[in-house]
Amino acid sequence: IQNTPGAIKKPTNIAEVLNSTISLIEGNCRKKQITLARNIPMDLPPIAGDEHRLQQAFFNIMFNAIQALETVENRPRLITVTAGPDDFKRVSGEIVDGIQVQIADTGPGIDDDTKAKIFNPFFSTKGPTGGKNIGLGLSILHEVVSGHDGYIQVDSEVGKGTVFSVYLPILTE
Repeated sequence: IQNTPGAIKKPTNIAEVLNSTISLIEGNCRKKQITLARNIPMDLPPIAGDEHRLQQAFFNIMFNAIQALETVENRPRLITVTAGPDDFKRVSGEIVDGIQVQIADTGPGIDDDTKAKIFNPFFSTKGPTGGKNIGLGLSILHEVVSGHDGYIQVDSEVGKGTVFSVYLPILTE
């Protein structure tokens, strides 16, 4: 397993990580009239992970979804978090048993030009924010997922929303 600097990897229940992350944003969603739905089985196989780094990564996706949904009017504001077993192909071509986490929103979506840049450090679509947003959230996400030997896929359609799919390998003995 590739090491992320400062990461402490141990058997990790991804459902617990996701549920604790959701608990951090639930109040913000209620305040902004965003519906938060989840389908996260508690009996998912463990991964070798650093739960704090993973929580930071998932928080970044969810926080971006909240910010995107703040711009939506005249249609439902919804974030859906799902997780389940799913095989995936590593960069090497090897197929591994994994867990797929999907975080979907009904926000404005991301155009192809922007999608090509979203994982670049310091890239932001939010303009000057007085230092509150420096464009590191999704680059950190990419670093964390790569450090866990996983990968990210982003599907988005302008006007319809965005789905981040994070694939992480299950723990093998």
